[in-house]
Amino acid sequence: TDVPPAPAVARDGSVPAEMSMSKITVTGAIKHPGSYDPDQGAPLSVLDLVAKAGGLAPEADGSNVGITRAGDPTKGIQHVDVAGILNGTAKQKADDPLLLLHSGDLVFVPEKKP
Repeated sequence: TDVPPAPAVARDGSVPAEMSMSKITVTGAIKHPGSYDPDQGAPLSVLDLVAKAGGLAPEADGSNVGITRAGDPTKGIQHVDVAGILNGTAKQKADDPLLLLHSGDLVFVPEKKP
């Protein structure tokens, strides 16, 4: 499938102010960082977003993916073990409602520490 071109997004997770709040943005160590539209009529999970963005980059720390919620940024960052969910070693499961994303959410995939 065709992947839309990624906007200029820094690896530190900072995003341009003009990014649309109707989209979900993924940045960092991901193959195709950028902003993605939620699927029409279906919720989008962090796992779905990683797949839409081409998957984790080789240098990604998939065990520490951060989600900043647009609706309540005061809650801080929610950390998700995407790699563990994908390989079945995480306590959290793929159908966990906490993994569902909403318009304006920001997902950041950090790089592995040396």
